Amino acid sequence: MSGAIVWALDCTDIFSGWTEVRAVWNRGAHATCEGFADTENALPFALRSVDFDNGTEFLNAHFMTYFRDRDPAVRLTRSRPYHKNDNAHIEQKNYTHVRQLLGDDRFDQYELVAPLNDLLKLWSIWNNLYGAQRRLLKKERAPDGKVKRIHEKKASTPCTRLLNHPECPLSQHRKLKRLRKKHDPIELRQEIEILMKALYEQRASLEQARQDEEALDLDEDSTPPRNATAKLRAKKQAQAS
Repeated sequence: MSGAIVWALDCTDIFSGWTEVRAVWNRGAHATCEGFADTENALPFALRSVDFDNGTEFLNAHFMTYFRDRDPAVRLTRSRPYHKNDNAHIEQKNYTHVRQLLGDDRFDQYELVAPLNDLLKLWSIWNNLYGAQRRLLKKERAPDGKVKRIHEKKASTPCTRLLNHPECPLSQHRKLKRLRKKHDPIELRQEIEILMKALYEQRASLEQARQDEEALDLDEDSTPPRNATAKLRAKKQAQAS
């Protein structure tokens, strides 16, 4: 894709499915680090390792420096080049957590980054607290070549999976309980709808202002110089007389 646009930065915990999504401008190294830092602050657990793809937004000194001198250290790994399915968990969330909310539209106004992040933060909370899903446990290939996918029998939310984990620390357990008590599912959904409506109204307003500016520039470019206009008017008057 060409041009400066808004991109989605997704982070997913493999065990629980806890997912945070943030909007970043143009995949720049600095913007990616800011988005990742905001994501890390929203996680109810500490990072132990991070696996990312081979995009330039990750493979740069600025992003690597972000993890330097951590105690305990954060293990960094990356997927194989040209093996998109290495990041299947993220590719799935690009659909369920981004496209199902915003569609396939391109957002090319920088002013929309902040309202998009306000919306995506609440959308992430909604999915993590109340978005139940059946996690894929394993795949089995039958003799005829067909692949059988085996999922959990009971759907659970990422929050519930973390709470039910036997090694969940007491501090983390309390944090998740407070987070779930703070956000009522009905009120949270209403807030998401309000932010969604405001986002698209702002987008339409910015697009209209851009079109008006382009039309004004076009009119100015097509208007003849003042002296030429006066000469043309005088010529027509002379021909009429």
